[in-house]
Formats: sequence, structure tokens, C-alpha cells
Amino acid sequence: MMGPPGQPPPGQPGQPPTMGPPGQPGQPPMMGPPGQPPMGQGVWMPGQTGMPPMGDAEPTPVPGLARGVPWSRRGHISLETAGFTDDSGEDSLLAVGLDVHMPVTKSLFVDARLPMAGVLPGNIMLGVSATTKLDPRGFLYIGGQFGLPLAAQPGMIAFSLPHGTWNLHEYQTHFLPIRAALGYERMLGEMFELRIDLEPILSIPVGDHGNNVGFTLQHAAEFQVGHSIGGGLRLQGVAVTEDLLPDAYQFSVEPFFVVRREIGFARIGLMLPIDDSVAGPAFEQAWGLRLGAGIHIN
Repeated sequence: MMGPPGQPPPGQPGQPPTMGPPGQPGQPPMMGPPGQPPMGQGVWMPGQTGMPPMGDAEPTPVPGLARGVPWSRRGHISLETAGFTDDSGEDSLLAVGLDVHMPVTKSLFVDARLPMAGVLPGNIMLGVSATTKLDPRGFLYIGGQFGLPLAAQPGMIAFSLPHGTWNLHEYQTHFLPIRAALGYERMLGEMFELRIDLEPILSIPVGDHGNNVGFTLQHAAEFQVGHSIGGGLRLQGVAVTEDLLPDAYQFSVEPFFVVRREIGFARIGLMLPIDDSVAGPAFEQAWGLRLGAGIHIN
């Protein structure tokens, strides 16, 4: 393209370049509103190829989680008490347990539990556990523990009754318990929580107390309404071999109430054995009141 006589063609040295459509190479950028970058620079504009850039939107918080894990799986040090009274009101006992769930990483924990039968120790349990996030609302819990067989006094097994015999292995004399744990917890909607636990336990005889290995299968499901303040219902069952307890199966129901705060938590429940057994039915043979409180340490 030729310019006026005596001037070089457009685009040659000494002549301004040919101007293309706005926003294209060789054309000054279109100016945006005051305080914004020029149009076509740093922002996606209609007509440009490709998809608009994705912003760094904050994920929607899931109710019922604290520091990325369910409240019930947070690191803690807690003291649990469970009282048991028979139907006559004359015989009662109090079981106490110190529970430590110490975080090593965000998902890995070292666990220790010291059960007490009055002033006597039960079988101290030591182990590790981990919590894995399956999806934004679902979590898997796995763990394992072994026990130090310190329970030696006859009759200590009765201190498992306030818990519906759930922790029978902590008070079983002359056995070394090995416990595995598998659990699942899910946040449902805005207000609900569901927890499922399955715990097989081997009880290995020590000393001159037979050669038969005992087996226990603990299983429970909890449904809770509310997170920081809530209540719910726990259904649990304990199946044992006759080497450990004459009662082959114990089924119990526990309505409970819980309060959770950043610094700590508290829970109270009424353990009601349902079937006709060494601990039930409720209010005909016995009932148990459970209270636990502790502080969070992660």
C-alpha cells in the first residue's frame, strides 16, 4: 500500500504501522473502567479463544468437621466414668478410664487407654490409628491396639457392665487382648452425623490359664442430631466366645447428649442393656450411666 508522494509506505521505517482491530497486535489496548487493567490484558474477554480462567473460590465448609476431621476423631485427652447399679440398688460400682488420642500427623494418632477397676488397673491398651478422608463428607477410621495383661483380681470383669460389656477385654483377667478397629463416619446434610464401628478382638491366654483363644466382636452404630451441641442414639452389640463370658451376646441402647467446643468436649449417656443377660434387661437387672469429658490437643 502506497502512501502520499514522498513518504514511505505504511509499516516502513518512518511511518506509523497499519492499525488493526482494537485489542489486536499493533493496536493500543482498549481501556477499561478506572482502576481496572486495560481490556484484553489479564482478563478473559468475549471472543477470546479458550475457557475463562477459574477463580480460587473457597470450598464450602462441611458442618460437623473441625480442622478437617470429624469432632469425634480429633486428638484428645479424656476421662471416662461409668457407673453401674443393679435392680436392688444395693450393689454398684464405678469404672474409670483415661483415654489418650495423641496426634502425630493430621491423620495419624498414637493411642493409649488406662482402665481402672476401683483402685486397680485393668489391661492397659496401646496402639495407633489413622483417619482417612474418603470424600468431603465421609471418613474411614482404622486402628489397632494390644493390651498389657495387668487385670488379675477375680470379678474385675464386672467393671465392663456399665459399658454394656463393650470393653470386656479391658477387664478380662489372664488374657492378652489384641484389638483391631474399623469405623466409618459421615456428615449427613447440615445437622446429622452417622458413625459405624466394628472391632474384632482376640484374647490370648497367658500363664497356666488354658490354651483356648477367646474372640470378641464389638459393633455399634450411632445417629446424632447437631454438631457442637447435639444428642442421639447408640445401638451396640457384643458377641463373645464362652471362654470369656457365659453370655454369648449383649445388645444395648444408649441415648446420649454431647457438647463440643474448640477447647474440649463432654458427653453423657444412659446405657440400657436390652436382652436378658448378665447386665439386662434394663431396669430389671441393671443400668449404667456414662460420663466422659476431655480437652482437644490438636
